[in-house]
Amino acid sequence: MDRSSLNDDEEEEEDKINETQFIIDILKAAYAKSARNPKDILDRKKRASKQINGFKTRKEMAGALILMATLIATVTFAAAFTIPGGFQAEDPHKGMVVLGRNVAFRTFIITDTIAMTSSMMAALMLIIMPFQTDEEIIKSFLGYSLALLWLALMAMGIAFVTGLYAVLSEQWPLAIVVCCIGCILPLIIYYGPTLLMALN
Repeated sequence: MDRSSLNDDEEEEEDKINETQFIIDILKAAYAKSARNPKDILDRKKRASKQINGFKTRKEMAGALILMATLIATVTFAAAFTIPGGFQAEDPHKGMVVLGRNVAFRTFIITDTIAMTSSMMAALMLIIMPFQTDEEIIKSFLGYSLALLWLALMAMGIAFVTGLYAVLSEQWPLAIVVCCIGCILPLIIYYGPTLLMALN
């Protein structure tokens, strides 16, 4: 929609307000106390328009977040059954994980589970959110979903690093490099925009 036409409509409404203000004053002088000011009506229309636009924005954001949550849940679910190091092929522990006693492997399992469950909770909240009518509830659902997704992303990153470390523990120089890269990247993503703005 053309912005100039919107501005023209607003100017016409302002003109109508100025034209009718005199009539409103006369009515109030004649004890018509319940007569509403046209400016109040215009303000209400503007507030309603902002609420509708805000709802559309939140709905679009919720759609993008549902996609992200679904992807995280899918990846972490698959990673849980594609076990680093594989399974025992011989008796008496056939089918058990090879790296079951490894601390890094246990950390991988815990963080992968955290990532999957938190992303699933976020997806569920985002699915329920459009059926809510209270704006405060919608905002809280969106806020909790963002927090859960942030937790899922961090846990997924830790799971990735610890899973690789468990497999590469005998090649410790490569394992240390992997851990350093995995720890530095989240910091760059989090603080990078702030540093770029400060430099500019």
